[in-house]
Amino acid sequence: MFFEPPGPRRDDAHFTASPDDRPPSWLGPPDAMLPGIVPVREVVARADDAVVVLVAAHAYPQGCVLDVAAACRAGAHRGGQWLGHPSKIDVVMFSQHAEEALPDEVLRMGVQFADGRKATTLEQHRLRWHTERVSPRHGPVLVSLSGPSGVARDDLVEIHQRLWLWPQPPPEPFDFVVEWPAAGIALTRHRLDGTSIASAARTTSPYWPEATR
Repeated sequence: MFFEPPGPRRDDAHFTASPDDRPPSWLGPPDAMLPGIVPVREVVARADDAVVVLVAAHAYPQGCVLDVAAACRAGAHRGGQWLGHPSKIDVVMFSQHAEEALPDEVLRMGVQFADGRKATTLEQHRLRWHTERVSPRHGPVLVSLSGPSGVARDDLVEIHQRLWLWPQPPPEPFDFVVEWPAAGIALTRHRLDGTSIASAARTTSPYWPEATR
């Protein structure tokens, strides 16, 4: 099983502040830098009434931002029941940090490298999020950069999410993995080109040369 309940929050984390107190590189992309863009624009998974799309990858030397869009419409076989939840986007993005069960409504996303290492969006809830000054002992890490945005109606949920993948994936094929049971999307793997991301990362440039980190 690729996606597992996150379980209790981990304590195997540590953080050492940099001299200028900048956030650690695993937490997000570097400041003030123009990324290299890989315009993926591929459907990762599709069901009768749902779709997950990888729009683009924004490459940096330390990692990459995966720009993901997902949508589910109320089909006749579901009657739109779960779409009627008053906080439907929060439900889909697992904001309640449940530790044992994975509700079918949760959109699960992850990556797996060729050597078997993997990371999912569920794992970020194992870290001690009362402070951002923690660091995982091992990568990869896949974390949301901000809360999801999108459309939330009784007949449609459409979500846009930016995910930070750290470290930069190896220059070889790797899998982007999704599962969304309530939307009819079974566990699906979509192959991505790590070489394109690595090449794009070499085109990054700082807004101000003296501000690089």
